[in-house]
Amino acid sequence: MYKLKGLLFFITVLFVSCNSNSIYNEFNSDFDSNRWNSNEEVTFEFNTENDIKVSSIKLHIGHIYDFQFSNVPMKATIISPDGSSETINLDVIFKDETGKDLADCTGDICDLYVPIKDKTTLIKGSYKFVVENKFSSPFLPNILGIGILIEK
Repeated sequence: MYKLKGLLFFITVLFVSCNSNSIYNEFNSDFDSNRWNSNEEVTFEFNTENDIKVSSIKLHIGHIYDFQFSNVPMKATIISPDGSSETINLDVIFKDETGKDLADCTGDICDLYVPIKDKTTLIKGSYKFVVENKFSSPFLPNILGIGILIEK
């Protein structure tokens, strides 16, 4: 288990270092037995010292190859420095119509990037991103981690 998490961390660091357009890239792989509990929110905090224009904000989902579900409902909430919040309901699609995995996979580890918001300006201050799994069971299996990627 620790070897798998170590490998996942190494791969994430490798991809982060290759993306020069990344403003913020954080990944939380702290899931027991690769299960994301339905009542468990994943929170990320990001601070910007100036107003910045971003091309995209993406949800990064790490999962095991050949994920057993074709789509899963999730919710992302962006809390701005002024205290206002925006909630985005997502129907995350893991497989195409033919059953092919939409994620980038290396071996049995896959990374799926789902757009949350495109072409926006983040004002100066502290942001909070809260991601929730709205799956109908007590937990979502085979999840290696959840992250947020913000690109210029």
